[in-house]
Amino acid sequence: MGKCDEECCGSQVDLSDEKYGKAATAATKEKWKLLQLALLVGVVTLTIILFQGKSGDSNVLHQQTSKFSEATSKIKDPSPANIWDVSAAKKEDKKKKDKNDNKEEKKTKKKEARKKVNVKTLEVAVMKLERHFKYQPSTMTSEVFSLSRHTNIAGDKYDEELCEPQDDSHDEKYGKAAAAATKARCKFVQGVLFVGVVTLTVILFQGESNNHSRVVHSMPLKLGEDPSPVNVWDVSGAKKLNKVEEKKDKNKNGEKDKNDNKEKKKNKDKEKKDKNKNEKNYKNDTKEIMEARKKVNVKTLEVAVMKLDTEVRSIKKSLPSGHFMETDPGALKVTKKLQDATRKLLAARYGPDYDDPAGDVYGGHHYRIKFDLAFQKSMPDYAANGASGSFTIEMAPTSIIPHSVFTFLEVARLFKRNAASGGFGTAFHRNADHVLQARVQVRGVTHLAFQEYDKRYPHKKYTLGYAGRPSGPEFYVSIQNNSGNHGPGSQQAANPNEADGNFGRVISGFDVVDRVHKMPGQGFIGRSDDVVGIQEMTIMVPSADGKYTVWKGA
Repeated sequence: MGKCDEECCGSQVDLSDEKYGKAATAATKEKWKLLQLALLVGVVTLTIILFQGKSGDSNVLHQQTSKFSEATSKIKDPSPANIWDVSAAKKEDKKKKDKNDNKEEKKTKKKEARKKVNVKTLEVAVMKLERHFKYQPSTMTSEVFSLSRHTNIAGDKYDEELCEPQDDSHDEKYGKAAAAATKARCKFVQGVLFVGVVTLTVILFQGESNNHSRVVHSMPLKLGEDPSPVNVWDVSGAKKLNKVEEKKDKNKNGEKDKNDNKEKKKNKDKEKKDKNKNEKNYKNDTKEIMEARKKVNVKTLEVAVMKLDTEVRSIKKSLPSGHFMETDPGALKVTKKLQDATRKLLAARYGPDYDDPAGDVYGGHHYRIKFDLAFQKSMPDYAANGASGSFTIEMAPTSIIPHSVFTFLEVARLFKRNAASGGFGTAFHRNADHVLQARVQVRGVTHLAFQEYDKRYPHKKYTLGYAGRPSGPEFYVSIQNNSGNHGPGSQQAANPNEADGNFGRVISGFDVVDRVHKMPGQGFIGRSDDVVGIQEMTIMVPSADGKYTVWKGA
C-alpha cells in the first residue's frame, strides 16, 4: 500500500492529516475500511465452507455407508462353518482390532505432526500480515488468528481423514462412494480457498500500482476544502499547490542555509585566528628551540675543535727531524679534520660566509671586524685629527684558511668581554717600515696549532697576518707587499714550506691605518703613552645578499 495508507490506518492520524491534508486522509481511511470488510467477509465465508461438513449430510452419509459396509462384510461367506465357528471369528476380530489399533496409533502420530506443522505455518502467515499492516493487530486480525487456530484444531480429523490421500481402510470405513464425494468436495474447497487468497492478495496490493491513489496521497488539501471528485482528481491544481509548498520549503531552506553559512564563516574565522595564534606561538617556540639547539650544537662543536686542536699540537711537537706539518701525511690528515670541524663551528656560531661564485678569494661576503682606535696626545697630528679613528677588515674565506680566521674571531669575541679591563693592553706597539704590529692581551686565546697558510691569499699590502713562531695571537698589518718576506720559507731556512699565517685584509679606513704609522718612535714602542690603543672590536656577519649586521652572540 502507499505511504499515506500506512500512516492513516495506524496511530499517526494527526501527522498524516498535517502532511497530506484531511480530505486525502479521510478518503484513504474509507478505502481501508472497505478492504477490512472484504477481508472479514472472505474469512467468514471460508470458515462456513470449511465447517459445514461437520453438521451436514456428509456425516449422515458417512454413518450410513459405514453401517452398510459392516453388514455386507458379515455375509461374505454364508457357510455354516463360517457362521458357527465362534473361536475363529474371535481370532479374526482380534486381528482386525489389532490392525485397526496400529492404524489408529499411526494416524494419531501423523495428526500430531501435521498439527504442529499447520500451526507453525499459520503463525508465520499471520506474522507476515502483521508486518505488512505496520500497526498493532486490530480486533478483526485477532479474531482471524484465533479462528485459524480453532479451524486447525477442530478440523484436524476432517482434513486429515478426508482431504489427505488415504489407504483402502478409509474406503472400508466410510464407503467408496462417500469417500469419492468427500474428496471431490475437498478439492472444491481447496479451489475456493486458493481463489480467495489470490483475491485478497490483489486487494491488499492494488494500492501500490494505483496512480489515482498516489495523486490523492500527494494532494495537500487545505483545511475545509471540498474533497469532491472534481477537486480530488484535479492534478494541475495539486501541482500548483505542490509548487507553492516547494517554494515555501525552498525559502525556509534558503534562510537556514544562510544562517548555516554565517555560522560556518564565524567558526572559520575563529579557527583562522586560533591557527594564526598557534602558528605565532609555534614560531616563537621554534625560535627559542632553535636557539637552544644552536647553543647545544655550538658547545658540541667547540669540544670537537678543542680535541682536534690538542691532537694537532701534539703531532707538531712529536714530529721527527726532517718531517714538517705541511708535508707529513699523518699531520695533514689530522689538520684537515681540524679545519673541517672549525668551519662547522664558525657556521654554527656566526652563520655562513659566502664565497665568490667565480672563485675570487677577495670576492664574496665574509666575516668582518671593525677596529675602534684611541690615539694619544703624543701623536703629531693629535690636534688636527683628534683621539679617535677606525678601520674595518674582512676576514679571509673560511674555505681556505678556517683555523686562522677562527683564532682571530676568538680574539675579537673575547676582547669584547674584557673591554672594561682598562688601559691599552691590546694596542699597536711596533712601528716598522713594512708592518704595524699589535700585541694582544685577551684571556682564552693562544697561538695557532699549526702555521696555516694558503698561497691564494698572500701577504699583500693592507693584509693582516700573525706574528711570531708559533704565530699568534699577536698580529700585524702589512703596509707594503710582504709576500716574499712573510711567505713560505721566508722566516727560517729549516722548513721551506712554513709561512706566517694570514687571516684578513683592510677594506675601509686606510687613512687611519696610515695614521698609526705616524706614531712616535720606530720599532717596538717602549713608552705606553706613545702606543695606539685598540678600544673595541665589533664582529659583523654577512647575509646572502651582501648586507651586514652586528653579531650579538656570546
